[in-house]
Amino acid sequence: MIQGKTYLRSTMREVLAQQIVRALNQMPGHLRQVFTLTHYEERTPEHIANKMGLGSPQIESLIRDADQVFRRTFRVVRSLNDSELDAISTSQGPNYA
Repeated sequence: MIQGKTYLRSTMREVLAQQIVRALNQMPGHLRQVFTLTHYEERTPEHIANKMGLGSPQIESLIRDADQVFRRTFRVVRSLNDSELDAISTSQGPNYA
């Protein structure tokens, strides 16, 4: 039973990671860049402003926009991939074709 739980957790992480990537890929380029710099590279708004040649207030606004777009897009991606989540309970696991 423990192996089944481990497989389920691992598979759920894979599905979640794919959904995050899909959501990021659907974001406009500048928002994806800001989101990635903020959340994955953990850069400060000042660092991002310097890198992108924009002011800190603009970057802070873009960070809010990127977070909002990601949350909205991620919800849509999750709702469109119910078959992948259902596949987790099968012995074969999800089909990522």
